[in-house]
Amino acid sequence: MDNHFKPLLDFAIDSGKRIFAITRSKNLVIRKLSMKTNHPETYDGRQDHIPSLQTPEIESFTNVYEGKDYTIDFTVPEFTAVCPKTGLPDFGVILVSYIPNKRCIELKSFKEYILSYRNVGIFHEFLVNKILEDVIKSIDPKYLKVIGDYNARGGIKTIVTREYKKP
Repeated sequence: MDNHFKPLLDFAIDSGKRIFAITRSKNLVIRKLSMKTNHPETYDGRQDHIPSLQTPEIESFTNVYEGKDYTIDFTVPEFTAVCPKTGLPDFGVILVSYIPNKRCIELKSFKEYILSYRNVGIFHEFLVNKILEDVIKSIDPKYLKVIGDYNARGGIKTIVTREYKKP
């Protein structure tokens, strides 16, 4: 009998999150994927580092229309981060709307700031709060609203909103 048709396990990889195995049988490649199920019963403490997470600085410039109230809106249509539970990418749209005070956000630095989350495991709720707090720290706006509108995962769509009004 030709060895080419004997089923055999070519290799298995344990990536820490998933176990991959590839077998060959009768010229077909069969891929098996099994998820480890040793998830913790709680997520308490797993995201405690998020408020102090080091990200690129959001730079700003002087608002020459400081005495006027006008709104600036940013949309990040292809936002990605990582699900801290599965390690899979999370996709969504981030919307930032603000009324500037003395400073305005410089867009290139904001883009670099947003891109820094690409490989960060972060819950949707924490991301929206972190962005809002970092923008406040950078420009001290009169008003700020951040929305995270995430693609559906497991049949559930998540939209997280947080607003800030300068006292």
